[in-house]
Amino acid sequence: MASDKIDTVQARARLKPRHDAYFVTISRGLALGYRKPSSSAVGTWIVRVRDSATDATKRQSLGDYGDVSASERYTQAVRDAQRYAEHLRQGGSTAVLTVNQACAAYVKHLMDRGRESTAKDAIGRFKRWVADHPLGSVPLTKLARRSVERWRTDLTQTEVVVNPYADKPTTRERSPASINRDMNVLKAALNYAHDHGYVDSDNAWRLALKPIENANRRRDIYLSAEERRRLISAMQDDIKPIARAMTLLPFRPSVFAKLTVEDFDERHSVLRVEKDKKAKDRRVPLPVETARFFAQNCASKQADSFIFVDRNGNPWNKDSWKKPFNKAVAITDLSGKVSAYTLRHSVITDLVSLHNLDINTVSIISGTSARMIEQYYGHLIRGRAVSALANLL
Repeated sequence: MASDKIDTVQARARLKPRHDAYFVTISRGLALGYRKPSSSAVGTWIVRVRDSATDATKRQSLGDYGDVSASERYTQAVRDAQRYAEHLRQGGSTAVLTVNQACAAYVKHLMDRGRESTAKDAIGRFKRWVADHPLGSVPLTKLARRSVERWRTDLTQTEVVVNPYADKPTTRERSPASINRDMNVLKAALNYAHDHGYVDSDNAWRLALKPIENANRRRDIYLSAEERRRLISAMQDDIKPIARAMTLLPFRPSVFAKLTVEDFDERHSVLRVEKDKKAKDRRVPLPVETARFFAQNCASKQADSFIFVDRNGNPWNKDSWKKPFNKAVAITDLSGKVSAYTLRHSVITDLVSLHNLDINTVSIISGTSARMIEQYYGHLIRGRAVSALANLL
């Protein structure tokens, strides 16, 4: 009947309000419905798909398309209904997840596979940037590229406080590398949902979450040995040991937090470092003074005890050491951008530039690929090469 048409604004306005939806056939086995519960309601859209093999019917709400102009809602609803039908024909799930639920499913996937550290990192990023953002509540079946691009813009424009403990805290733009890490973990969650049939296309995020190019810039914040000593002197007592360890070995800060007493072989002065990111397990020989330092911090502790703990006996992590670390930075009036990673960078810089250690050896000790060492520290070696060549004159 003409009165049952739903393809124009005027036709929908003429419909009598009722609980049941008005359906029109889009194609064989596929119908689109419009439900108008009251004369003032925007109305919601529903897709109905019939399985020709089992004759079973599946219904799914498409929402009200409130963010689409009224004249375009029917066209958008038809497009989404066809996509949903194709999604089912290809074995896709009938469950509809929101972006937040997709993120939670991805975290569970990581935990189920024993990737606890990666899962905790993902949880932190989702909590900071996705959970309370409008994007988080969007159903995957309605996820549009413009919504993801809006989220990316908000992420990019957010500033961070450099050091809240300084006399005059300042803010700065988030680094491209940090933005890329946040986008990558969301992209991984959405890809997981796509791979498991919760959404039929990755068009909404494939280009919108494309990484920023050349984001991994060379790390230029460097602390001299004297500045490192001054920084540690300004720290509270419980964090000093792990901070001191960061000035003795070029490991990632998280490595020191996970070290246990049994990782230190006092007899042979060797420290075992288990798998660190993509780096394989390695055994690092320690000089006498460094071995003595580790022996002192391992004394009277059980083999499975963490070597470095806070005043409550808990192992350190990036969240617990950040506050005392930043306080010390403020006290010593160093650059607000100094972080625990600055110590690692400074140690590697010294190994390469002051102590002439070759890239491959630095790579093995630090657990970083030779390519990455070359990318970040190759300029130091090239400078040495120029000086050496000048001596030939």
